[in-house]
Amino acid sequence: IALTVSVHKIFASSASSRQIDAAGLWRHSLACAVAAKVLMGNIHVEDAQQAFLGGVLHDIGKVIIYSAFPKETTALNTHMRSAANLIEAERALLGFTHAEVGALVSDLWHFPPSLIEMIQYHHQPHVAKLNPRPVTAVHIGNEIVKAMALGSSTVPQASDIDGTAWELLGIEATELPRIVTGIYRDFETAQALFAA
Repeated sequence: IALTVSVHKIFASSASSRQIDAAGLWRHSLACAVAAKVLMGNIHVEDAQQAFLGGVLHDIGKVIIYSAFPKETTALNTHMRSAANLIEAERALLGFTHAEVGALVSDLWHFPPSLIEMIQYHHQPHVAKLNPRPVTAVHIGNEIVKAMALGSSTVPQASDIDGTAWELLGIEATELPRIVTGIYRDFETAQALFAA
């Protein structure tokens, strides 16, 4: 809880940037955390808790980029209207991605390797080696909450979910309504807990 509160403060402190909806991105990250935990809920409790933290932190690199490079992010926002995806746009305009920046900063903050992996590979869960299930839960959760319009990601439309992700978590399509219901329920509780 202490780490989540600290991250909330980082998002709140970046609210002065006109380039990013920090409050909306915080809600998106919190929703992703809830979704990742719900997705992991039946697999392993410790992994579910790790997935929650990974969801909270998955876009921390965006906050850093938008705070440190305001001119470049103006171009990034313009470029995103025509780019195939955020990762390609970031790499073309900045030379690095928010996932890479988030992983680098998380390493400097001495976060555990499994948490760094969730931040670094939340768009590419198939690359994860240490503990792919929580990474996969963050990946799926990120896209589900975009589709549910919970919070505001810098890229609001959901992207394709990695083809092996559902299988890795052992989730069948018939479980999706239950998962979505759980995400809505738990997100309301989390929002109340972490309200500004």
